[in-house]
Amino acid sequence: MFYAAGGQDRAIELTDLPQMDTGDPNPRIVASGEHLVVSYATSAGRTELSFTRPFAHYMGPPNDESLHTHPLYARGLRFYAAFEVVNSSWLAEAQARNRRHPQHRDDAWTGRRHFVITFHDETFECLATGYVVLS
Repeated sequence: MFYAAGGQDRAIELTDLPQMDTGDPNPRIVASGEHLVVSYATSAGRTELSFTRPFAHYMGPPNDESLHTHPLYARGLRFYAAFEVVNSSWLAEAQARNRRHPQHRDDAWTGRRHFVITFHDETFECLATGYVVLS
């Protein structure tokens, strides 16, 4: 990932999402400037998550064999699960960078959250206001 975890970052597991197939979740992303959908395999088929008001996303390393290198691993991040990062350094950094924009408004950042999903072969992260389970 492109940020360093600060002293307050903490990954809290989201327990309301269907458990992925840990061996081959085959995650897929469909994204545009205003839409972000992530789907993955479960024992019952596929689950789709639609993230509301997405701002940024990332999909790539580390995989499960090197998850311990992720900046949030020592702060609660674990294998094959979804998390919300409270006190997110990535979110704070993104907001700080955006303050340089002449029309920046701090209130536009109210409600933005940092989510992480640790798949078998990659890690997904995004900044959004929330998510909805579509299927």
